[in-house]
Amino acid sequence: MLTLFSSCKKEKNYNSFSDVPQAKAAFNNSSSGIYKGVFIGSSGTIVVDIGNTAKDSNIVRITIDKQPFVFIQKRIQLLPNDSILIDFKNKNTDDDFFTFKTDKNGIFAKITNVHISGHPNIQFVVQKELSTRIVKCFEGSLGGDDNGVINAIQYGSEISSILKSNILNRTLSMKGTISGSKITGDPNSTVTISGNADSPFLWSGIWNNTAFNSAGTWTVIRTL
Repeated sequence: MLTLFSSCKKEKNYNSFSDVPQAKAAFNNSSSGIYKGVFIGSSGTIVVDIGNTAKDSNIVRITIDKQPFVFIQKRIQLLPNDSILIDFKNKNTDDDFFTFKTDKNGIFAKITNVHISGHPNIQFVVQKELSTRIVKCFEGSLGGDDNGVINAIQYGSEISSILKSNILNRTLSMKGTISGSKITGDPNSTVTISGNADSPFLWSGIWNNTAFNSAGTWTVIRTL
């Protein structure tokens, strides 16, 4: 049985989560604005602010295992087709860094070249927030025939998730949708998920990995 929800429920004030996007309308169709996401390797959330809060100011806020970090811009490059590439570093040390890249409309955002001390093999899934569509972040775990971490983001009716299997020692990405309270996974994913939004802050359901004839349950709670 998973105990994530019962343990985290006491620590989180769910009313502290806003359903109002931080992103400004002026940046909806540009590379500037707000990007949010989750990661595994450890577990946490990320907010990338590209000139949204302050002009010509790019900053990243990361929470890793509940500990906050701030990353600042080290270098920025304008690439062909108006894509941008920004190298970020930890505000307090040059030893921690990563590279953020996105296209001119912010549709294809990704984070690579990650090095954060004490947190190896971090992998991100990020999505641009719009003034009309908030990005919500969830963290949790899976159990059953396998166990590990499963984190997800919701943007509109779409879900992107990433999981780390402790038994297979593999990282897998999955897509899905949410309609009302029903969560449906992409049947073409290696691991499929289904379930329900038991509340706006708690999701749970079952997972299935047909390639390894394994299955079990998963639970996530909103953390951003």
